[in-house]
Amino acid sequence: NRASPIPPVKPIVEENTTIYRGANGQTYRVPNSAYSRLLSMQTDLRVTLGGLNTKEKELSDLSRKIENDRFKLDQTSQRQVDSFNDSVQTHNSRNQALRREFDSYNRKVDAFNSELERVGTRY
Repeated sequence: NRASPIPPVKPIVEENTTIYRGANGQTYRVPNSAYSRLLSMQTDLRVTLGGLNTKEKELSDLSRKIENDRFKLDQTSQRQVDSFNDSVQTHNSRNQALRREFDSYNRKVDAFNSELERVGTRY
């Protein structure tokens, strides 16, 4: 599920344009007016990725807890079985939601790259 982070912006400002290295490693000459918009998009992507990575770690922690609980589960206790099954359902729901969020994030990365190619000129 892990998406590649967007590399840091290393702009070189020239008259009315900024030289910008995109997520694909390609360098573009971008009008200064578009650069601000791209920088904003990139910042949003970084924040989103940070949140996704946090959720991914929480899901991994829940997976470890479920595995530990599996070994201690008293299958003769309906309460313990129900609690364990609830944990598994919670994990599966969070996993599906996280997959959808990563898919959305990856679409936004693609949109960012498309916008960079649209407004920029390969340098």
